[in-house]
Amino acid sequence: MKKRKIMLLILSSLTLLAVLVGIRPEKGYAADLTSEYMTNYGYTSLLDTPGVTIIDPLNPMEFSYEDSLQLRLNPETSYEASSTFTSSNIATSGTEKLKGYTASGFGSTSNIGKEYWVKVKNAGTYKGKSIDVKFIFIGQPAVYATTSLNFYAPTYSQYDTDFSTITSFPTTKGRSFFLGFVMSTLVTNSTYDYDYSWEFTYSDTEEPAPVSGLWMYNRINAAKIVTPFDTTMNDLYVRNDSTLWGRSDANGNLQISGTRDAYAAVAEPITSLGRFINNSSTMTQSFNTSEWRRSTAVALVDFVWPLGENDLVRYRAGIPLVNGERNDATHTEADYTKLKFSVDSLNAFNPKEYRSDSYAMEINVPKGYDIESVKPVLYEDETVDLSDLFESPVKVSDQKWQIKAKDSTSDDFDGKNIRYQVVAKPNADFVFSDYGYDPEDGYLHLEMGENSFLSDHLGTSTPTVTLTTTFNGETTTAKSAITEESMSLIKYEGIPDADPVPDLTVDPNIDIKTVYPDPADLIKNLRVDTDSPLDEITSIKYKETGAITSGSKTGDVTEVIVVITTAQGVSKEIKVPITVGETNSILTVEFVNEDGIVDESKTITIDTLTGSVLDLTKNEEITAVLTALENDGYKITQRPTDEGKLTVTSNMTVQYHYSGIVYLASAPDMIDFGTIQFTALDVHVKNPTLTGKDLTVRDTRSSTKQSSWDVKARVTKPMTRVGDTNILKNAIHYQYGDNDIELSETSAETVFKKDKGGDYNISQEWNTDGDGIKLQVAGMDAQKTGEYQGEITWSLEAGP
Repeated sequence: MKKRKIMLLILSSLTLLAVLVGIRPEKGYAADLTSEYMTNYGYTSLLDTPGVTIIDPLNPMEFSYEDSLQLRLNPETSYEASSTFTSSNIATSGTEKLKGYTASGFGSTSNIGKEYWVKVKNAGTYKGKSIDVKFIFIGQPAVYATTSLNFYAPTYSQYDTDFSTITSFPTTKGRSFFLGFVMSTLVTNSTYDYDYSWEFTYSDTEEPAPVSGLWMYNRINAAKIVTPFDTTMNDLYVRNDSTLWGRSDANGNLQISGTRDAYAAVAEPITSLGRFINNSSTMTQSFNTSEWRRSTAVALVDFVWPLGENDLVRYRAGIPLVNGERNDATHTEADYTKLKFSVDSLNAFNPKEYRSDSYAMEINVPKGYDIESVKPVLYEDETVDLSDLFESPVKVSDQKWQIKAKDSTSDDFDGKNIRYQVVAKPNADFVFSDYGYDPEDGYLHLEMGENSFLSDHLGTSTPTVTLTTTFNGETTTAKSAITEESMSLIKYEGIPDADPVPDLTVDPNIDIKTVYPDPADLIKNLRVDTDSPLDEITSIKYKETGAITSGSKTGDVTEVIVVITTAQGVSKEIKVPITVGETNSILTVEFVNEDGIVDESKTITIDTLTGSVLDLTKNEEITAVLTALENDGYKITQRPTDEGKLTVTSNMTVQYHYSGIVYLASAPDMIDFGTIQFTALDVHVKNPTLTGKDLTVRDTRSSTKQSSWDVKARVTKPMTRVGDTNILKNAIHYQYGDNDIELSETSAETVFKKDKGGDYNISQEWNTDGDGIKLQVAGMDAQKTGEYQGEITWSLEAGP
């Protein structure tokens, strides 16, 4: 199965999943700070600050999964680090080691101001592309020998491993420390700001990846100050019960702190801050201890900054993504022609109160298939079966199944990336040509995103998948669409076929194979349903290996089986009935000319069973001869009695009679007399130009039947000037021997006569001084210049 990188999505807008930043509880602190305390240090509650977006937890702000940069530990995640880091075991859970990077001698003189970086490769996706995230930390400007820096580097196999020995931070599984680090034994009375940044690049090109969206900070309490650089109040998001306060430092940078007691044992939404990043590939920030923390007696403290889950906004479930699969099973395998695809439903983590109240996936297949199974598995590891999270699938119809989550608000279901493996089998409505068969590669091509390449009658007017969720009484649907990976391919091997040759007979009690040694002689119209060169018929055999004995008496029928097989090994048995008959009869069909002579070159013999009833009008050989005779100028004068229902009683002969005719075979399309120069004298044109065919006579009558024939001509339209009614009178003449014949409209004049009949090309004899059409224009008419057109009608009359 072709598999995406983790959470590779098609994104449609700009929202960023937060990185949760936490801090280890500093034990022994006082209660929450007062408003007066915060005001004295120049802070203003973010709830009272213009521009800050206030979120109502009872009606949370909602983002689509596709609009967010999803950062999550996944099977493709790996790490690179600068030389200032060394790999080490940061923590242990049983025998499981949590790897990480340690900045050796971080607080020593030799490392002051050095850059420390770790690149997390394939840390997530943004707008459908895999993203790398680079953590960059600039060391201290002064010597704090006790301070150290560790960066967590969990693998995907440690996703759910609990490393509780690291910190008392509530969420301590491996996924929590992804993109996390710890500053150990930090000098709390220092006013130094620790600057660090996150850089986003595309995994494939390593080019900067500008992102936009919401970045999350958590557990901003009385002990710390967080400075998100290049940010205004308009970029901030907090809940309506937030304990966060803000101010600007001397450089105009925002500083965010809180009133919540640092001893609070959990990460509370009231201490969370959302920061909107606008089209940036780098996010820089700093942290320090607050004025209150610096004034306490504790000199050293550990700051722990692991990745947590979003607790400010609600993320809808991702749009279901269809992954077409390639089924290479052949006709000998159980999975042959089965439709296989998977559906990915990717989900962000949500706070308990923001999770969908219900979750139902509806899966459709085309009409020619029945769903056989739907199995939910973990997207990142398909060996993990998630069926226990769902109710038993509901079979709405053979083509539509629905699968519902048992409890979509449960911790087990929250944030799960699910892949539904779907298998469907062909049913009685399956017709391979309906599903995009390509004869070049031999596969069906089914676009499963929307099935838009299939017609509505195949049940494809709706998308393959519809995900329906509810939250706070509102229903949301998300439907699958066509993507680069939503095409399913199914190998299809063509089925051969043939028709038995009809009316086969043999003598009684003989081996049919001796009469028909080649089984190909028993079948006709060989074909394969695919018309693909991959499915060429390569074998024609008898099914029986031994002798096939015919019946013992007239009329007995023996069914012979011929097996035809293609190059891909697909076979079909063709049943051929062979009847025992007394004898066959030969029907002889003769063609007789008008002299009563049989033209033996045209004679046809038909070998047929005695007693057969034949329709000679549908015999291809006979109709071919008759058509050829008619096309050659003959007419059929007599046909056999009962031509359409002729019973062959024995060896017999029937005849078709035909005779020749004489007819005008062709004539010129146009006779062009050219352009005449006006001279006021009579004009004669004796050799016009012919266009089209010659003037010819065809005489197919036998020599004993041929008689004389005459060709006549008559002017059916005199030479008339184009555009008006001016006529050149008596202009068309025909020279026939010594006779100058003026052609008129009143009667047809004989212009050629052949006494003994036969074919003749009349116009090939035309010349300037001899026979042919001539033009004579009187001088008084010649002055009426212009283009003239007329029409001559030729006719033929045969003598007795």
